[in-house]
Amino acid sequence: MLFNFKSSIFGKVVRRRSVDYQELSRRIIHNSRLDLVLIALINIGAYLFFSYVDAFEWIVAFVESQERFELDEIVPLFLVVALSLAFFSTRRLRESRNLSSMLSELATVDSLTGIYNRREVDTQFIRQIDFYTRYKQDFSVLMLDVDFFKKINDKHGHLAGDQVLVDLAQIMENICRKTDVLGRWGGEEFIVGCPRTSYDQAMDLAERLRSKIEHSNFKGVGKVTASIGVARCQDEDDLYSLLHRADLALYQAKDQGRNRVEGVFELDSE
Repeated sequence: MLFNFKSSIFGKVVRRRSVDYQELSRRIIHNSRLDLVLIALINIGAYLFFSYVDAFEWIVAFVESQERFELDEIVPLFLVVALSLAFFSTRRLRESRNLSSMLSELATVDSLTGIYNRREVDTQFIRQIDFYTRYKQDFSVLMLDVDFFKKINDKHGHLAGDQVLVDLAQIMENICRKTDVLGRWGGEEFIVGCPRTSYDQAMDLAERLRSKIEHSNFKGVGKVTASIGVARCQDEDDLYSLLHRADLALYQAKDQGRNRVEGVFELDSE
């Protein structure tokens, strides 16, 4: 039996309260490959069988024994079946790849801003921390929070607040490098992971972001500011300790008046 979407995937995964899109994508790819293997085995089996029994002579003998069939009617029928199987196989593979690509995007991208979601940020950061542990390759983190975002929502509405987040993500994308890991951390908080970036370089980037945001005009809202905390990966850091230090720096920026950049460099500064 060929792969059944409803019973094999939606019945087992989508009905869960929390959908694991990456697992769903893996299942689609796995079952698509099973379909292709099955079709290939059928074709190989058919080829070996018809080669062994001399299919053409068998068809001719069958037609000659049946007065109501003609050879020019039987051969097109076999061709139609073969072409239908080939079309089904190609279409099945294309649809599976498209659906898998869509689910992979849902698993990694924030639906509002189009940048990485928190789950993908965690995955990318763990990889970068591992690079630092192995090769001492600098890795710095910026944690950004929109100042007085609740007031923006209360005064201008949640749709205007959402647009601020979208515009802010675009500003950050324009300033950050392609190698940087930009994501929405949650609510009005954003995070940037900067590979091969020292603490001082990260502080410079954070200040450029802060200044650009401060001097930008957000449609329907006007001026918006942001506070940013900076931390650099240290020996024996894990994901929690690095993010905790960046979070601590962010709250220092807020406590000291907002619309500013603060950094926590050493582990013992916590």
